[in-house]
Amino acid sequence: MAADEVAPPVKQIGDRWIATGSAAGYRLNEDHVTVMNERHKQDWTQMLDFIDTEDACLMTTMRRMLDDSHLEAADERCGKCRVCVSSN
Repeated sequence: MAADEVAPPVKQIGDRWIATGSAAGYRLNEDHVTVMNERHKQDWTQMLDFIDTEDACLMTTMRRMLDDSHLEAADERCGKCRVCVSSN
């Protein structure tokens, strides 16, 4: 184990989990949990906004969300998604 790694407080043996020797000194990193929870909330909000998209190509919107470096124009149309098909 590397010097900056923390030994896990539990390990799985078969279908059971048991405490390891490091369990007694284990402390939950609440700051990390808070940051991760906020990130998941932002992701969830972004996906709900994507689902509700009615005026932009869904493929282009997803490509923009994923920072696609090959996206040439913000108003590209795939011609296949729900939004593109309904606007034809």
